[in-house]
Amino acid sequence: GSQARAVAVGRGGSGVELRREAVGAAVGRMHAEHAVVAIMGAHGSGADALADALFGTSFAAREDGAGAGAGASAAVAVDLALTRNAIVLDAPPRELVVLAGAQFGRTSDDGGVASDAELLRAWMLAVAEVVVLPAFMHDLESDDGSGRVALADAMALLLRLRSKGVLARSKKLLLMPVLDYEEEELPWDDLVAYAVRDLDRAMSSVVRPLGMESEPLRVSDLFQMEFVPLSSQALHPDQYESELETLRGRLLDPAADEYFFADGSWACATPKAEIEQHFARIAAALCDQRETQAAAATATASGVGGSRAAQGSGSGEEQEWELELVYEVEAARKRAVQQFESALAEWVAVVDGGRIVPRFGEESAELVLHVLRTFDDEVSEACASSPRSEVVRKAVSRKRHDLHAQMGLRLHELFKKQLLKLRDVALEVYREKIESLEPSDRMERDVSAAIKESEKFFTTKANGLRAASSAGLQPFGSWAFSGEKKQLLSLLRESGTDFVQMARLQGQYRPKSRQPIALSVHYLNTAPFGLTDSRYENLSPNDSVRFSPEDPVSDALKTQLTAVPTRAELVFSPEAAAKAGAS
Repeated sequence: GSQARAVAVGRGGSGVELRREAVGAAVGRMHAEHAVVAIMGAHGSGADALADALFGTSFAAREDGAGAGAGASAAVAVDLALTRNAIVLDAPPRELVVLAGAQFGRTSDDGGVASDAELLRAWMLAVAEVVVLPAFMHDLESDDGSGRVALADAMALLLRLRSKGVLARSKKLLLMPVLDYEEEELPWDDLVAYAVRDLDRAMSSVVRPLGMESEPLRVSDLFQMEFVPLSSQALHPDQYESELETLRGRLLDPAADEYFFADGSWACATPKAEIEQHFARIAAALCDQRETQAAAATATASGVGGSRAAQGSGSGEEQEWELELVYEVEAARKRAVQQFESALAEWVAVVDGGRIVPRFGEESAELVLHVLRTFDDEVSEACASSPRSEVVRKAVSRKRHDLHAQMGLRLHELFKKQLLKLRDVALEVYREKIESLEPSDRMERDVSAAIKESEKFFTTKANGLRAASSAGLQPFGSWAFSGEKKQLLSLLRESGTDFVQMARLQGQYRPKSRQPIALSVHYLNTAPFGLTDSRYENLSPNDSVRFSPEDPVSDALKTQLTAVPTRAELVFSPEAAAKAGAS
């Protein structure tokens, strides 16, 4: 592609400026069926660089009006992907219009009015058939780093457009490349399951427009999802290039296996000649929606209406005061998030400094319960003069759940980081223990005892890091540490084996030799060739034998078979031997 150009720029309250000349420059180079691909990510996620690597674009190096002057988070650039030059007459490669920009971070307190970046993300999501949302593996547990909250916020705006008939109710392809994936840390199937679960939780917090309250809002209802692992480029460059090439082929080469756009999939329904008008129509609808939000927020801030319960009985008036209450609930949620993040900052500094927060589990539960109580009090005060309709009740429930989930996942992120530090401390405890061992014939047992002691230390401290069940954080992230414990034990056992082997090589440890014990049982066949002797009873290998060591008779013993319902017992009897001697 040629130099990427800014196609949409946020103008701080005046809406989205759509630069039609940039659209025309990209569309004018198309000559086949097309699709729009939007790629977005958090600051530092490398979304632009990944877009350039996949599509042959030039987003990372662009220097235009959408650069540093306008702010990368308030601009979207467009470029055309370099499709493969494959001669496939019956299936030419799909032309891809690629949009990049509007990076996301933590949501600011804007009183319920969409910011420029939020508006631009919603616009990208609205016009695209394929959404690429890259995230690093260790950021998937974070609301901000994974992008799920930003995606949910954008979907909230899109749902309003769908309710007004501006957008068709069709699924999109959500492609999620997982960067720096390490299978040793988490199996791929588990990672995908956790990611889908967290996306569903984020979507559940979205406030549905009036008339769409009963519609399901799981991520699978809105997107067809595809997760793709990408190994660390620094640690596994060859594997990374191979995985990147496979993904690039699925996007650009119709001859590749599992080509995303095979059989007309994910084709743009808007003709080439109408793309500019389509982009502009979506941008205008989003700007109108933000003006409505701003007007409602202004009315709420100035105290317009007093008691909303007395504002009239018309359905339009009821919807207006309901909308104002929903905005107030959202503002209360954002203030609660700020309160939580302010309290969390000290812990973040401690953990980033490589230390462990004392009483983290207990105090994190107390913090969550305190913030939730503050949110509940603010919502109760805001709704004191108005009856809570079904719409408001659902909004309060979703926002509270969203707040709870956001706090849980942020704390879970710190929990996981502290587990890694705790693992290192447990290893240090083990090393100090084995370094103090004296050479002895009990060295293997002493090493095993040191391993058990380190394991117990890790388990006890890790349980102290887990938030108390009263905070209800268990659904938000896995607060188990079985994976870290398993990894620790593997390191301890490997180190212990090396220690013992080195001691043996240096002559400091010589384990006691153990001689094998051979045990054999011999059976004398009384009729080896089928010839029988009338003096002996017939005895088969399946008959039971009872031997009495106290029997004084040592030779010429006769056998006496005692018949039982299920088996025969061989009895060595002195009386039988005496009779045999008399005869």
